[in-house]
Amino acid sequence: MFVLAVPQSSFGSGVDAANAAAIRHQEQERLRSQKMYLLRQAEVLKSLADATNIPAEGEKGFVHKLTEKILSNLQLTVKRIHVRFEDTLTFPAKPFSFGFRLDELRTFSVNENGEEGFFVPTADAHGAILTRKRVFLRNAALYWDSKPQLWQDLPFPAMINAFAQTFAGPAVGVSHVVISGRSIPNLV
Repeated sequence: MFVLAVPQSSFGSGVDAANAAAIRHQEQERLRSQKMYLLRQAEVLKSLADATNIPAEGEKGFVHKLTEKILSNLQLTVKRIHVRFEDTLTFPAKPFSFGFRLDELRTFSVNENGEEGFFVPTADAHGAILTRKRVFLRNAALYWDSKPQLWQDLPFPAMINAFAQTFAGPAVGVSHVVISGRSIPNLV
């Protein structure tokens, strides 16, 4: 995924002063109706929680155990992300760009020996659920360019080619993470 962002006034905002007040009013109404909806949903959830049998403190129900197993084995893979911001308005004589690029980010469950697989959550000596994860990071970079070639001025195929050419380099990092269930709030 490639994203090129520029300040809004680079393209013109399309909003005049007369429409700005109407837009603010519509946004306030939208937020007010969203708050009312969330309040109604909270009331429904509270009434459902009161009406159902909730396990006693210390007992774990089926949904809680299933949630722990799913979260313990959750895998995430993100590949080829590049977000770039170009600014020619703040200092017109000195345009600049900055961005973030990531070739690959993977996280997956591992056992005590660091082997990948599907695992049932285990408890430590104090009863806290332990989740072991490995995080693999390839070619991540933050950059700031004070004399950029502005990609916003390039034709679309050339812009895509410029984005694609940034994914080269040998930097690789691996991290091992153990998460204790005591530090994670109850999600169920």
